[in-house]
Amino acid sequence: MMAIMHIQRFLQPTLIEQIETTPVVIVEGARAVGKTWLLRELKNANFVSASFTMTDPTQLAAASENPLAWLRSLPRPFAIDEAQLLPELPVALKALLDETDESVRCVLTGSAAIGQTGLGGTDPLARRASRLTLEPLSEAEITAAESGPWSVVDQLFDGIPQTGLSVPLPLNWEERIIRGGLPRYRIMNAERSTATLHRQIGQDIRSLLTDDVMPEERMDSRIAHDVLTHLLMHPGGELNTTAIARSIGIDVRTVNRYIDILERRFLVDELPNFHRPSKKSVRSTAKCYPADSALSGSVLFATDRTMAEASTRGGMLEAHVVQQIKAHLGWAETTVTLSHWRENKNGRTSEVDLVLQDARGRLVAIEIKASGVVSSSHFRGIRAFKNYYGDRFHRGFVIGTGEQAVAFDDDLWALPLNALSQIQLWHSPEEASVQSSAVVPHPSSGFQEVDTVPVLEEAKIFVSYSHQDQESSTGGDIRQFATDVVDALEGIHGRTVQLFLDVKDVRWGDDLWSRLDDELQASTFLVPFITPRYLKSEGCRREFTSFSEAAQRNGSEQLLLPLIWITPPTLHSETLTDPIVERLQATLHLDVTAARRADRGSADYANLVEVVAENLEKIIVDRESTPEAANDLSADQQPEGEPEPGLDEYLANVEELMPQAERTLSTFLENFTDLADELQNTIGRFQAQNPTQLRASMVLVGNTLKEPNERLTVSARAAITTWDHLMTNLNRSLSLYSDIGSQEAPQDLMETLRSMANQLEEMDTAELEGIAHQMPKMSSKLVPTSKALLSAVGTIRSMEASLRSWLSAIED
Repeated sequence: MMAIMHIQRFLQPTLIEQIETTPVVIVEGARAVGKTWLLRELKNANFVSASFTMTDPTQLAAASENPLAWLRSLPRPFAIDEAQLLPELPVALKALLDETDESVRCVLTGSAAIGQTGLGGTDPLARRASRLTLEPLSEAEITAAESGPWSVVDQLFDGIPQTGLSVPLPLNWEERIIRGGLPRYRIMNAERSTATLHRQIGQDIRSLLTDDVMPEERMDSRIAHDVLTHLLMHPGGELNTTAIARSIGIDVRTVNRYIDILERRFLVDELPNFHRPSKKSVRSTAKCYPADSALSGSVLFATDRTMAEASTRGGMLEAHVVQQIKAHLGWAETTVTLSHWRENKNGRTSEVDLVLQDARGRLVAIEIKASGVVSSSHFRGIRAFKNYYGDRFHRGFVIGTGEQAVAFDDDLWALPLNALSQIQLWHSPEEASVQSSAVVPHPSSGFQEVDTVPVLEEAKIFVSYSHQDQESSTGGDIRQFATDVVDALEGIHGRTVQLFLDVKDVRWGDDLWSRLDDELQASTFLVPFITPRYLKSEGCRREFTSFSEAAQRNGSEQLLLPLIWITPPTLHSETLTDPIVERLQATLHLDVTAARRADRGSADYANLVEVVAENLEKIIVDRESTPEAANDLSADQQPEGEPEPGLDEYLANVEELMPQAERTLSTFLENFTDLADELQNTIGRFQAQNPTQLRASMVLVGNTLKEPNERLTVSARAAITTWDHLMTNLNRSLSLYSDIGSQEAPQDLMETLRSMANQLEEMDTAELEGIAHQMPKMSSKLVPTSKALLSAVGTIRSMEASLRSWLSAIED
């Protein structure tokens, strides 16, 4: 308990102000949220003379005998803890206020709702009491130094984010979300392992559902536990009471009654839909969140789910953000109601995760994305909301896991998660008054400036594959894999795309090829599943060739992402006779062969789905950032009337790009080696004698590898971006060499490229690839490192193959 004494509760000044002006102040909140400690602080500061708890059998017996007489005997001002254990208390307190002309001052606290059903369903203390909710500790309270209380709610309405100031998330930010904000779990048991903590939370939940927390409330603890488990398994999910009733085997009315019970005990919260569809109840369109993210974590991770999974990470992050904002509502100067928004119009559903409305009717819309990269498409729901509500719309934010705030428009920002806990990421009020009149999209952010760059339409992904593979016993389920990738794009990166599979999409066919150049000016991507049958299929070859040639004409080779589904023998052949294979080897591609054989519920399958989704997101973001060209240094599409670049311009681009390519490649390979060495050294240091020690060791290994893992991911992204631009110019120069005939490529360029290819070939990828595939089976804590290594191995091999292919072609 001593550790929490050093944490200032931001609600305390608001509570003291209420005590001085209101006869009765009711502070409600979950058990162990810190109410008792808060009362002790008030007593030490002489804001109350004495404090009594209804968990004391003697006090409860005396109060139950004659509540009004007992209240008269108390020194004033007084506080009563766990007041909900005495149902007659609110009516007795009303009588005391009546006879003393409201001169009484008291504080009531409760782990369940107090006194709102005492007089025929009405509140006996209406107009005489103010109610406050003590939420779990916010990150702002935990990390506050000398900043004092401040509310992010006020900042969301009237503050200005500090653009250009980078503050990285702490490496253990996911662990903080898992542990939540209840002091008992976050502060007092901070040294406990996550597994031990989850067992403790499970025991506490069972105790809370069996304790007589609310006398005279009839309930079946088993049903209550089943309903709660279902809700905690889906943080941020819509309240589908019919589905809950079906899964548990009870009727819908019973489900609704138990949800009410759980809400009164501060175990779950529901947010109503800002737009309430006609003929639907408020609850049927509401979303449900755990009162603390640790509650959902204890249930989710008991089923071997991990934060590496898209749906889990997205739901937990959304629950965490809602939890932070709900806490800040308690002490905000701005009076705000909280809801979400979902509306279907003309067959199209638009939604926003959070809507804040202040007393002036101003609306703030918030989207939450488990991604470090925010693009213009992430504002799609917010823009739809803005269109619906016009002048009432005040601001919109996309909260992600990046490092800095970025202005996308004068009322739209990408906001880092840290902005919810660190006041320095907001301008001071004086600065905000100056900044608010001059907010413009950040010019160096790498994101689109809305007024100057057109927003691309929703991305389209066309899947090209052999039907024989899909239908054969050895070909795997290509369509399901493609669907899972699209789901991961939305779940992890917040990216909604249109997926076109020719079995059901009429737009995938001859008409596409007639307008392919126009499609590529927008945002269209091809994902071919490469197999031996694919390379033999006339239709597949036409799809690949037509798209690839159109992409090259438009300076957009990066719009293809080939996936190696079954490795064709010709792919690694030294004698290249197939132009499709040649073009494939010159294009960055991913090896996903393990997904075909993996069980859909396995870690290997999930890892590969997320690797493909991550690469597609990078491609789409790059395209959105520069929709008219790949890069100023690349072979850009020329304005109408200007001649196409010649060989000398392409070679000049190559020469200019080469130092950057060598530098980023060197950093990438160095970080790859560092992560491999750190993995070997870290695992070698830990010796586990039993399962508990093994679990603890894997947690330490995972934490140790986080930093080198992040360095590898960042350097890989930089190397791939430069590599794409370099190969674009090299491939175009290759076609011109073929036209010219006998002219030879510069020898110094050839030597540099051979050296880079040899450098890539010397990397020891085979052994590491095998280890990386086994890591998720050892521990979920190793999944992020496994993904990083597998992605890096694929990148290294693709880079080498593209260089070898180019060198072979130019030497022939």
